[in-house]
Amino acid sequence: MTPSVLGVDRGWGRALRLSPVLIVVGGLSAYAAWIVFRQSLGLGLGLGPSAERSPGRDGGATLDAYRRLVEADGFWRSWAFTLWVAAVGTILAVVGAVAVLWHWTRRPGRARRFDLWLLQVNLTIPHVVWTVALLATFSQSGWASRLVAAAGLIDRPAQFPVLVRDAFGVGIIGHLVTKELPFLVLAGAPLAGRRLAPLVQTAATLGAGPWPTLRRVFLPAIVPVLVPASLVAFAFAVGAYEPASALGVSDPRMLSVVALERYRDPDLLVRADAQAISVVLALIVIAVAVAVWSATRRWFPRRPGP
Repeated sequence: MTPSVLGVDRGWGRALRLSPVLIVVGGLSAYAAWIVFRQSLGLGLGLGPSAERSPGRDGGATLDAYRRLVEADGFWRSWAFTLWVAAVGTILAVVGAVAVLWHWTRRPGRARRFDLWLLQVNLTIPHVVWTVALLATFSQSGWASRLVAAAGLIDRPAQFPVLVRDAFGVGIIGHLVTKELPFLVLAGAPLAGRRLAPLVQTAATLGAGPWPTLRRVFLPAIVPVLVPASLVAFAFAVGAYEPASALGVSDPRMLSVVALERYRDPDLLVRADAQAISVVLALIVIAVAVAVWSATRRWFPRRPGP
């Protein structure tokens, strides 16, 4: 059987099987993206041709929303804060997932099943509930501060370190890591259990140390699985509202919080600003995805098949 039959036919067969889902999901996503982009240009907002501040008096598109957005006080701080929180949270989750999967390659099956159960329990908890739990536990009036004060390590709960609603986004990052790590681990769990465990054991039998095995055997095999999953996690982190709203501070704020606040504004012109923020968030995700994908292909090139 020729490589073309093995590669092309199998690829076309997979695409045909997924075509109903791709058409529905892709079509709805494309339509939603078009609506957001159109409204960010001041079109389709329902202002009417006689509105005093209607963008594009002649009915055409305008970049006023983007201009107001860039010139707004605090936009660049929110942009940098959003990128910081999403990047750090995703990177820490990826590093933790790699550590867990690497550990699983040398653990018995029963121990892995217990770990999987813990991760699956974490995934069943909604983000809103997890956010409230972190707030109730690690705030300066939460359970952790009271326990530490009761143990005599601090004089009063107010002296507990600021872990939520802090200027560096530690609480938001903690939420993202604890919710993204189980998702990433479960994405790579089938590969780590079925294929990588025998390969790692074989490399150890042949005399390879842990670091060469990790760098030459484990990472090249697990990266193609974790990269798409980590990009999905990063996209969620960029647009997440619940942890950013409950665990963040008023300045700087993540762009997702600013976008929803402006979308709820009764002034329809402000809604155009909210849609412009959504376009900016989408461009951030696309730019990071292209950069990560290019770096992955350079650092972990695919080996040609037989």
